[in-house]
Amino acid sequence: MAQYNLANMYYNGWGTTKSISSANEWLKKSSDTGYAPSQYTYGIALINGDGIPQNENEGVALIKSSAEKGILDAQAMMGHFLLNGVYLGRDIETGMSYTKSAANENHPLALYDLGICYLNGTGVTVNKDKGKEYLIKSANLDYQPAKNELEKLKKSEATMLSGKTYIGFGNSSGLGCDMEIEFGENGVCTCTSDWYRGYQTPITTTGNYLVKGNEVIVRCEGNKLTFTI
Repeated sequence: MAQYNLANMYYNGWGTTKSISSANEWLKKSSDTGYAPSQYTYGIALINGDGIPQNENEGVALIKSSAEKGILDAQAMMGHFLLNGVYLGRDIETGMSYTKSAANENHPLALYDLGICYLNGTGVTVNKDKGKEYLIKSANLDYQPAKNELEKLKKSEATMLSGKTYIGFGNSSGLGCDMEIEFGENGVCTCTSDWYRGYQTPITTTGNYLVKGNEVIVRCEGNKLTFTI
């Protein structure tokens, strides 16, 4: 552990001059002893060629060893490699095992990968809602790829309805209304209704809509309408 800590000091410039080469030197020494956190960190450095000659095979082997010793980052990374066929042959079953294990501990990469699996039906039955739930958990941990994927989903779902119009009975309060919703781009819609009989002409407001599975949730002026598509 002392060698690992010294490597971190050199890498970050904590109490000493920052030196990637010295950091890697101490990381390798620590990794050679079998210290799991060092194996993971040095493995990543080898894969990326971060201040040392790139060696993907050795790097993956060290990450795998670290994962088998219970290092969460290593488990998430091994799951990512195997699910995507990166550096190793694609192995969905083993990849899902690593990914689920790390996701259960709220690792952002694992949560992201599990979300993608549910969206695409990789190793699991397709479940768009569950996929989005995992992506949201990952995004809440500030994982940028999850945020990007959620934004893509939002645009994709909005595109499904963009340019279409919903006409129907939209008021659950018993006042009675004819509701017309024109769906625009980026989740924006125009709602026209006679929610309040006191008005002689229909009310038109701008609102927002969200697609969740086969449901559409519309909010206009504080009123909420949910219907199935």
